[in-house]
Amino acid sequence: MLFYLVNLFLLSIVLAAFRRDRKKMLAVAVIWLGLLGALRGSGIGDDYFMYRMIFRSSHSVGWLSVGKLSIEPGYSILNKVVGIFSNNFQWVLAVCSFLAILGVAYFIKKYSKYPIISIWLYITIGMYQMNFTVMRQSIAISLILFAYRYAVERKPWKFVLMVLLATSFHYTAFVFGIVYFLVNKPILERHKIRDFSLLLLLTFCLPLFRKILEMVLSYTKYRIYIGGRTGEGDSLLFLYFVILLFVCIIGRSKRAEQVPGYSHLYLFCVLTCLTQSFALMIELINRVSLYFSIPMLLLLPNTIDRFDRNSKRIAGSALMVMALGYYIFVMLNPGNSTVMQYSFFFS
Repeated sequence: MLFYLVNLFLLSIVLAAFRRDRKKMLAVAVIWLGLLGALRGSGIGDDYFMYRMIFRSSHSVGWLSVGKLSIEPGYSILNKVVGIFSNNFQWVLAVCSFLAILGVAYFIKKYSKYPIISIWLYITIGMYQMNFTVMRQSIAISLILFAYRYAVERKPWKFVLMVLLATSFHYTAFVFGIVYFLVNKPILERHKIRDFSLLLLLTFCLPLFRKILEMVLSYTKYRIYIGGRTGEGDSLLFLYFVILLFVCIIGRSKRAEQVPGYSHLYLFCVLTCLTQSFALMIELINRVSLYFSIPMLLLLPNTIDRFDRNSKRIAGSALMVMALGYYIFVMLNPGNSTVMQYSFFFS
């Protein structure tokens, strides 16, 4: 796992060298992280062999039969297009890797005041490594991050088209549609007290909800989804609640208006905690949580603007150190199966 730590620090040093030029810095991040995903070796990612089988299946059927494959149509077509140029599955990994990181870079460029910290959080909280496993959803999340702009600018048709395109890569992406109706709404103090209290109550009631869910679904084909995440899932939920509490406290200050996109950050915090809570009961909902947790983490560095000039450096450093601790002791823990030993395909 030392490879991932070395990669993190080397990337940070290179990005710091380009900190005065935002576009070049993000271009370097896209190339660096895109190549890391593109050049990975066989078996890195839980679903590596499944995706390789999908590519071979799509490569061997005609265009009229692509839609009949048991996979989302957008991803099937992507595999078919790549297959026109090469029958090497490594090219699918490369295309998916770059598509996944492009939306993240675009979102950071448009909404983050501190791009290096946003990228740091994206990696250390484990979102980047998930691209190796959830390839279809990584592309869907990238498209969702592009769609967010149209929700903010109140352009419904463009927003709907982007969400539909994302859904063609992973069906769970449709849930992001709720953001259009919630974004840009003012956040009052009583709203924060209400939301935080309800989320805590939900968390305490999870065992009861799980029992009810088991009774309802135990005799259906959906029973396989009963049984949420433990271990890492608990750690994430605790982390997200800490972030939400921090954002609520920041919002009590008269200087909260200095935090760019504060209402959007708060919205994603609430939706992340809500979906992650249910993910402890139903594994599938963890996928839904990613559509809200990733933009939340990318926006979180904006809270540094709440502090005065002398304290900003301390606040930014503290945020990065805490995220690094999570990365080392949780994500890179030998018992964590979601992060696999890295190797290059040519080694």
